[in-house]
Amino acid sequence: AIAARGDGQWRSLCDVMGRPELASDPRFATHEARIRHQDELDAAIEDWTHTLDRYEVMARCQAAGIAAGGVQDAEDLNKRDPQLAYREFFGTATCDRWDAYGVDRFPARFNGRRPGVYEGVHEAGADTFDIVTSLLEFTDEEAAGLMARGVLN
Repeated sequence: AIAARGDGQWRSLCDVMGRPELASDPRFATHEARIRHQDELDAAIEDWTHTLDRYEVMARCQAAGIAAGGVQDAEDLNKRDPQLAYREFFGTATCDRWDAYGVDRFPARFNGRRPGVYEGVHEAGADTFDIVTSLLEFTDEEAAGLMARGVLN
């Protein structure tokens, strides 16, 4: 994701892309012109970015003072994001069905420490009985009967 604000950053982006001639191209010379020719502008930027790693694009743009960030998927967040790694945002949880798996953790710290208890994600249906009996006020027998008939999972 690249956000070049104003004509100055647009010229900087053109330089970063190795296409300084785009800055004076009438289709892109002003903000209004860039909006009118957005598809062509997107194509020119895509022509530059498609051969590069997204983090390389991000680094080059940021070095030139242009706001940019690699669009991240879950693996990127978990394995490649230096801010989240530094803050130990991801932890590990386990359950009976799976071995250890990665989970996002409560991000805040109190007096420099995280809360001690973290259960991770509950398996689908793990809380059904408790919810039906406590929140919906079914009796244990009613809930068990519905679960036995497959009405509740």
